[in-house]
Amino acid sequence: MNKKIKWSLLLLIFLTLLTAIYAFGWFDNLKEFLKPTNLKPFIDQFGILAPLVFMALYYGLILAFVSAAAFTIISGVLFGKIWGSIYVIIAATLAAQTAFLITKQLSDEKLNGLKSKKGIGKLIRIVEEKTQKNGFKSIFLLRCLFAPYIPLSYAAGMIKTLKARDFFFATLLTNMIFTPAFVFLGDSLLKGPKALILPLLMVILVLGIPQIIKYFKPEAHV
Repeated sequence: MNKKIKWSLLLLIFLTLLTAIYAFGWFDNLKEFLKPTNLKPFIDQFGILAPLVFMALYYGLILAFVSAAAFTIISGVLFGKIWGSIYVIIAATLAAQTAFLITKQLSDEKLNGLKSKKGIGKLIRIVEEKTQKNGFKSIFLLRCLFAPYIPLSYAAGMIKTLKARDFFFATLLTNMIFTPAFVFLGDSLLKGPKALILPLLMVILVLGIPQIIKYFKPEAHV
């Protein structure tokens, strides 16, 4: 990656985080901000730019290690199950790829220092071990096991042999598989109890996937 692209990437992250901070400044805390009653008016005021603002906030939240589970569900309330899913998939995939590319630029000295630390070091070693044979398949499996989303992305970027293409498509595919269930749930929240039955079943099925994988493949773990 040349310097121009690198600095453009860092500038994009900086501007996104500023947008997030600007938004959060209107509320006492993140929990309050993420309530549909607060978030919807904030997003709606941007009109045709609302989807871009939402994706920028989502992108910034994930990169800052904030869990985006509630935000994913709320996207269904804001944009419906189809467009909500599309916006979340785009933002989540871009955030993961950004994290991957950031750590891809780290020097060997910094990488060795991170590998020696308990938390992130263990995750790096797990990813490095699992991606030796097939990067795409390994990242896909780790995503299906719900390995921590952004920590996994940062850790994956530290694996020199892992291709950005394999990481991108494995992440995109799993986002396309898992995201709609949670967005569908959000879309159904205001439609009455009966409308929640199918989305809840979908979420339960999605959350059970790691256990299903471990049952048929006991060696699979994070």
